[in-house]
Amino acid sequence: MASTTHDRSVAEAIAFLLRHKATRSDWLSITREETRKDGSSEEIIRLDLSFVADKWWPLVVGKRDRDGSIIRVERRHFELCVFSQIMLELKSGDLAVSGSGQFNDYRGQLISEAEYEDGIALYGEQAGISIEGMAFTEQLRAQLEAAANEADKGFPDNEYLQIENGEPILKRLRRNPDPEGLRTLERLLKERMTPWTSSTHCPTATIG
Repeated sequence: MASTTHDRSVAEAIAFLLRHKATRSDWLSITREETRKDGSSEEIIRLDLSFVADKWWPLVVGKRDRDGSIIRVERRHFELCVFSQIMLELKSGDLAVSGSGQFNDYRGQLISEAEYEDGIALYGEQAGISIEGMAFTEQLRAQLEAAANEADKGFPDNEYLQIENGEPILKRLRRNPDPEGLRTLERLLKERMTPWTSSTHCPTATIG
């Protein structure tokens, strides 16, 4: 597996676990000792734990707060945490498996820089969008502002949206009543339809 982003923390965690796959101790040190120029030694953190979610943090490091220096991880919980993160990042495309059909590096399916430069002007014209970064941003901002203003205007008459404790709450939409004659139409269709079985052959048509 390889990272498709600049964030290498999960890939490094995988490599760390592979190096310790034969270890059976409950805790794994994530530091290494380095010697300074003056001859003294210093413990350096060699593993980035920023990807560890809050719900995993107490189980992985043994404490709830993220302050202070972390020098070890609980092996079993850290393995489970990394496996869970692998699943999420494979789904999002942040991790890729070389040679995989489903989880291959999506960047290989992107068009080349030359193809982009060749077709971007025509694409912008057909899509009705600017191909200049700042102009494109301003266009989207204007569309968003117009949509927000429209939503604000319609709020007093919107029976499905209300604000509770400062949070917008959407109510379930009421189902529209069936149009008049729907049941009759369904009954007539069923009466006129020929039941189909695996032995039924579709009639062929010729064009003359």
